[in-house]
Amino acid sequence: MKHLVTALLLLAFSLPAAAQDTIATDRPDFTESTSTVAQRTLQAEFGFTRVTVGDDHIDTAGEGLLRYGLRSPLELRVRPPSRIHGDGLDAGPGDMSVGVKWDAATVRDGGKPTP
Repeated sequence: MKHLVTALLLLAFSLPAAAQDTIATDRPDFTESTSTVAQRTLQAEFGFTRVTVGDDHIDTAGEGLLRYGLRSPLELRVRPPSRIHGDGLDAGPGDMSVGVKWDAATVRDGGKPTP
């Protein structure tokens, strides 16, 4: 029964996403996308990173980012704490953050920025 409920929840959350052509992710990396998610759209991003230097490594599991479109071009962003552990480190949660992202100017087909 537990697996059925989980499968139904995953299906319910994936149906609206299937209607979209592409998504632009902002999961932790070197660059952030310039776009925001559409109004009343929830986008969840998660990942795992392993950094290795010599024989030592640091793992970051979770790396979550929840993006919710408040009103075009504004989105709410919540980063839950990730679990950090590695050689010679005490394992524990990372920092949580809450913020907003505003798409100040979007370039349209004509090449002119539109607020």
